[in-house]
Amino acid sequence: MAFALDAPAIAPTQLDFDASRAPKSCNNDVTFKELLEIRVPANVLKPDAARRLIVRIHRSPRGQKLVDVTLVDATGTTLAEHHQPFGVREECHRVLYEAARTAAKLLGAFKKPPPPEPCPTCPACPSCADCPASSAPAQPLPRRVAPAQPPPRKVAPAQSRPQPPPSTPPRRASVMAGALLATGITSQGTAGPFVGVSVVPSSHFPRFHVEFGGAWLPPMQVTSKTRAGYRMDIVPLFGSICHARHVFRFCGGIASTFYDAQRADGAMGHDGLRVTLAGVARLGAELDVAGAFSMRVDTYMLTRFWRRTFGNEWAAFDDPSPIALGVAGVAVWSLE
Repeated sequence: MAFALDAPAIAPTQLDFDASRAPKSCNNDVTFKELLEIRVPANVLKPDAARRLIVRIHRSPRGQKLVDVTLVDATGTTLAEHHQPFGVREECHRVLYEAARTAAKLLGAFKKPPPPEPCPTCPACPSCADCPASSAPAQPLPRRVAPAQPPPRKVAPAQSRPQPPPSTPPRRASVMAGALLATGITSQGTAGPFVGVSVVPSSHFPRFHVEFGGAWLPPMQVTSKTRAGYRMDIVPLFGSICHARHVFRFCGGIASTFYDAQRADGAMGHDGLRVTLAGVARLGAELDVAGAFSMRVDTYMLTRFWRRTFGNEWAAFDDPSPIALGVAGVAVWSLE
């Protein structure tokens, strides 16, 4: 509270805060008021004051967080205003901190106090020429006692600029669901549902995400080199580490794909299972839609480096390409 005690006198002001059109974590008037009262005296914010401080936090059409701070008098005349945009991924705690600092600046909390009044000077002693002539010996003038000087006013040391409190938002997570379209996993293109989850393991590195996902590619009717008909199920599983920057994310990881082939005529003893491992490179873009919901598109490239086959029937199938490509479109629900 040291900043509030050193602040100059500020007229009482009514706080009008609204962030209903911003993410849920930004719509926190209690936190905003606490951050503002660090910089202004406690008696400045009054609910019945004529002067108003209007604070609005909302989203732009491109997903940015916008802060509008306006100071108006009793007649509604604008005394000062400030508008500031923040990035799509900017944490709400940082947005509230900067908005409170801007509001305190408009109120005048950072203005320098007026300099102290100079001490009054002592009157000059009269000269001998001003004394009346007299035959009596001149009497010594009574010694004037200078008025006690007030002790010098102690100037409080300049306070350093307040540093933002550490941002400690809850660890974020998100779940996603959509569809995956792939080619190269089999000799022909295929598509199926996709689900996944993303977590931020450390709040100190909010741009790094760990993601896990999986898809199920519906059964395909394939024919082996022996002309036998087979029903094949394919399940690719993904594990990645991603770096998110603005709307883009860059990921790298491992994919494990399971191929399960069964004879279409139900003959016993002719099933086969194959497991492959591949390195994954992924590039994605995510756009906020409303609130905690967003849409994301990812492109995949898989490079196979290991495989294991169980069952002799797989010798009759053509090997899939060592490089596979895919694209996934998913809806994302973020949890804060």
